Amino acid sequence: MNQYIISKSQKLSDIMTEIESNINLAKKFPGIGATYLEIHSHRPSILIEPNVPVIQGKCAKSDDDFKLFGVYEGVSADAITRYLQEPNPYHKLMTTPESFQKVKQAVNYVGIDLYSHFFCLMDESHLLVKDVDYRENIVLPMNDFFLFKQKALVSATPIALSDPRFKLQGFRTVTIDADYDYRQEITVIHTNNTLQSIREYLKGHDTPVCFFINLVDYSHSLIKELGIENESSIFCAPKSVLKLKNELDFHNAYDEWRADRIRNFNFFTSRFYNAFDLELDYPPMS
Repeated sequence: MNQYIISKSQKLSDIMTEIESNINLAKKFPGIGATYLEIHSHRPSILIEPNVPVIQGKCAKSDDDFKLFGVYEGVSADAITRYLQEPNPYHKLMTTPESFQKVKQAVNYVGIDLYSHFFCLMDESHLLVKDVDYRENIVLPMNDFFLFKQKALVSATPIALSDPRFKLQGFRTVTIDADYDYRQEITVIHTNNTLQSIREYLKGHDTPVCFFINLVDYSHSLIKELGIENESSIFCAPKSVLKLKNELDFHNAYDEWRADRIRNFNFFTSRFYNAFDLELDYPPMS
């Protein structure tokens, strides 16, 4: 089947038992539980995720039956080896593309055949094209990806499969659509004075508010102009955290999201855009 239809309140696990091999899973909308389905599938898996906050968030929510182990900068091959030596029926590894090599080393050390033992899911696959200009190592696992006997891509904004190896291996696109209108209303504000428009917006809305701005310098400048230094948090990459703290004397900067770090005004860079779950007991404004 090349198309599945989801009803309101359904998840992917309600319409399929596991993700098929050699498919490009094209979700028309996010949040249907594709990653959740693979984590809870009865098979060992390697999930390649582009950003660390997603991995940290998924690992924090994993359960004992399907214990997820996150691999990113700072996690050693020895730590991965120890996890693989645990008596879990289905080992689940979630790694950034740049840390995939450490997974290979650990799997080889414990004597597992990487390509036949694991199902490989490449999540947010559109970022392979979108981010490669400034993050060239994001494509490092691609040659290995084609060596897996069982594998799939998934994205809510899928890319065309131009690599000839997709055709050689019989890949096809499987679309997930809905039988209801899942679109959400947004308000677009046209302005030639961003600062003034933000001031006016904040006067009429309760906090907390979330800003999605990719430049920490701009976020910091905006915070200073609005006079909200003591009420703000910036969530960004580790290098940007150091810059904010050491060069700009702004200390509410974090490379990992937690609910207790939320303040009235919260700024997120693109590190937190894709597949990131902002889970709160209340809906923030954005």
